[in-house]
Amino acid sequence: MPGISYHHFTYTRTYIYGLVDSTTNRYRYVGQSRQPERRLANHRYEHNANEKGRWIAGLARQGLRPEMHILEVIESVDAATVRKREYWWIAELQRQGYILFNKIYKGCPSSRDDVRRRNAAHVGPD
Repeated sequence: MPGISYHHFTYTRTYIYGLVDSTTNRYRYVGQSRQPERRLANHRYEHNANEKGRWIAGLARQGLRPEMHILEVIESVDAATVRKREYWWIAELQRQGYILFNKIYKGCPSSRDDVRRRNAAHVGPD
């Protein structure tokens, strides 16, 4: 069975969102979803699965959770365009100095080394 190409799917409305640390008011993650409320709820169940999950678990231990900010609403575009816009937001927030938990994907305009350098230096906006 041949693989499915996700470049051909079209979404009617997709939200690019940022998860914000409720203790620092800083962006920590960028994602995309057609159902952002459901996606935010699902993020809460990612405890300890990865660095982002450990961050969410740490907030939960304090009785907190990340806040979701909608960065962009995209109407009727293909999956590849949505992904490019998500990558653009990741790169833009990193350019502004935010330390994000995002994995770096092929085609994403940033590098793992750049993220590691920023994390090591604890660089972020005031």
